Amino acid sequence: MLRLLHAAFGLLWLVPVLSRTGFRTKGPYWDWRMETALGKSGTPPRGEGLKANLNYLAWVHRMRRLG
Repeated sequence: MLRLLHAAFGLLWLVPVLSRTGFRTKGPYWDWRMETALGKSGTPPRGEGLKANLNYLAWVHRMRRLG
């Protein structure tokens, strides 16, 4: 449950980043972000995509709180 809370706050931190890129997720920044998150293949194993996204959003929230 705490992970979902962290993920929700992480999503709030991600909205300004998305707005700065015009909500276009196919640019160089997002290509780099996806490669660092998922590796060169760019696709998570079946069933792991949602879990990976929730973990990433929770990480964003924790890092923003530290800064």
